[in-house]
Amino acid sequence: MKRKGCHFWLSEGRGKGWKQEGNETRIEGEEGKNREGTGQNAPKRSEGKIEVQKSASRILRYPFSFRIFAGGNETTKQKDKDMPYRRLPNTDAARLRALKTALDKSEATGIGQIAFSLGLKQKIEFFLPKFEMAIKNSVMAKEQQFGNSPKFSEYAKKARLYVSHFIQVLNFCIARGEMKPAMRAYYGLDVKSSKVPPLMTEQDLLQWGEKIINGEQERLRNRDGNPIYCPSIALVKVNYENFKENYLRQKQYQSNSARESGNVAQFRTEADNLILELWNEVEEHFASLTDEEERRRRCEAYGLVYVFRRGEEERIRQRKEVERITLKLF
Repeated sequence: MKRKGCHFWLSEGRGKGWKQEGNETRIEGEEGKNREGTGQNAPKRSEGKIEVQKSASRILRYPFSFRIFAGGNETTKQKDKDMPYRRLPNTDAARLRALKTALDKSEATGIGQIAFSLGLKQKIEFFLPKFEMAIKNSVMAKEQQFGNSPKFSEYAKKARLYVSHFIQVLNFCIARGEMKPAMRAYYGLDVKSSKVPPLMTEQDLLQWGEKIINGEQERLRNRDGNPIYCPSIALVKVNYENFKENYLRQKQYQSNSARESGNVAQFRTEADNLILELWNEVEEHFASLTDEEERRRRCEAYGLVYVFRRGEEERIRQRKEVERITLKLF
């Protein structure tokens, strides 16, 4: 938009702005400050809402700011203030998506029109399969660990129950006089206490399960009393062995999961560096576009993610509406 002899300043602040009535310009707000432009009707720069009056019956108000240089051929806007900010990926799935989107877009675009360098494209093509395989292995290891967890918990619960009940029955036999308190020594228990040892952790259960089984077998070899039933030591041993087997399996799954997670972690820094370089090159490639929305749309096609601040979309919409109306007025 060109208009020789004057240019207009419309900006945000606390004043009332300016009015255009017929061929006469009248300033409202802080008088005498920041006079800009040339020509007889050049308005002063004033802070506040804009009031543009083409006739006595029409006044337009817009509670935001922009600046138009009508005396030249350049239009400057508040791009930095209204432009949304980038959000770099912070999960492995988002990192994969960002790299794959850029590669897919480059495959669908001519070589001379790709928004990032061919050298960077080759780096991504070499890195992506390794990163993707590491993530798949990590996911598989975690699925095995979590899939076995309910089964392991059930075995641990039953083993804990049988070991605890066996010790309680032993104490009942001693309380009834069927066995002597000294028999507790076979099982590694305190001969003067009838308390059940703690069995809450897997290590406690492994320790006391083995002591109970070995102690009962040794007592019977020495013919020091009758076998204990309900539960018998055979049932205790079966449930204890099931627990121990699944405990070792679960530990192996946990080790595999930790190892694969460590492998993925080694690739994350390289993935983040590649994505940052990629996004910078894409934005630089489209930096010449003056339309912010078009520039943002083209960058998003390469996987860039933009996040609007609170109320930012509405401000951009209002600014475009002002530009459209201002072009009609002048």
